[in-house]
Amino acid sequence: MCLLASCLDDELLPAAAVLAEPPAPVLGEALPLQEKTLAAIWNAQRPLQGPFWTTAHEPVAIIYRGHWAGGAGPDFRGAIVAFGDNRPQRGDIELHLRAADWYAHGHHTDPAYNNVLLHVVYSLGRARGVTP
Repeated sequence: MCLLASCLDDELLPAAAVLAEPPAPVLGEALPLQEKTLAAIWNAQRPLQGPFWTTAHEPVAIIYRGHWAGGAGPDFRGAIVAFGDNRPQRGDIELHLRAADWYAHGHHTDPAYNNVLLHVVYSLGRARGVTP
């Protein structure tokens, strides 16, 4: 799920002063926003009209975005999300600028992230061996 930089709005940023984690090291591509901006956009839900799809081309319905945790652990807790024709599920949502940040931040080994249903990213990044 990607968001367009043209959707950014200064009104979305007041609650974005603090992020739970430091920025990940740059992984080869410059991006036009910071993670706290992405979290503020997700929290406001204004530019997020959908439709949304997983990387496996499955539709995703965001029923409730969750509440912005603002501390250690997943960015949004208690979200309600439905994948495809399945029943809605309650869980957490983690946001990153790049898909690889999940591993760069160590979430794959941190039990605090075991309830994450959806990993929202601004950029999937480039595949290895692919030149821009």
